[in-house]
Amino acid sequence: VESSKAKGLNFLIAAKFWVFDCGLKADDMANGKDADVPRFLNRCLGMKLKQQKQMTQYFYNALEFTIKEAKRNGTYDVGIKTLSGREVKFADKPRVFHFGGIDAK
Repeated sequence: VESSKAKGLNFLIAAKFWVFDCGLKADDMANGKDADVPRFLNRCLGMKLKQQKQMTQYFYNALEFTIKEAKRNGTYDVGIKTLSGREVKFADKPRVFHFGGIDAK
C-alpha cells in the first residue's frame, strides 16, 4: 500500500488493481453490471490484510453515504420496523383473505 502511494497511485487506482486480481472488474461493478455485494466481500477475503481493511472501510463509507442520501431524499426503506406499545387497536374491521389453492372453485 505504502509503496503504491510512493509510486503516485491513489487509492481508487490501487483498488481497481486489487479487485481485478481477485477476478472482478471495478468499472463493471461501478456501472451496476456486476454489482454483487456478497461476491465482492467474498473476493476481498482473497486480498492482503491491509488491502482488505482499506477496501472494507471504503465499502462501509460508500454504503453509509448512500443510506444518508436515501434518507435525505425520502427513498430509504426501513425494512422491518419494531412497533412499541402494550396493545394493538384496529382502526377498521380487518380484511381477511383466504386462498383455497389453485384447484379451488
